[in-house]
Amino acid sequence: MSEIGHINSGFHARDLEPRPVTRTDRDASQQPGRDAQAPRREPDRIELSAAARGKRESPDIRAELVVRVREEIVRGVYESPVRIEGTIDALLNEFDANA
Repeated sequence: MSEIGHINSGFHARDLEPRPVTRTDRDASQQPGRDAQAPRREPDRIELSAAARGKRESPDIRAELVVRVREEIVRGVYESPVRIEGTIDALLNEFDANA
């Protein structure tokens, strides 16, 4: 008769010892087409107009107001229904004036 064992011979994949995988990574110079795939980008930059620079350097910023508003935001009292309604009304008036 044949010496072929049964399909279920008691051997399981979990009985195998895992072998460490060694992978040799090549640097970018050894990878063909690598430069062609990656587009070259210049670093981002910002250009401000003279008007924008003037606004940025303007002494019109009231430091005490900024500090007070930040404290109110942290305390959770800055947003109120009265303030929100006032802001909406001011925006609507601004739009009406420019229309």
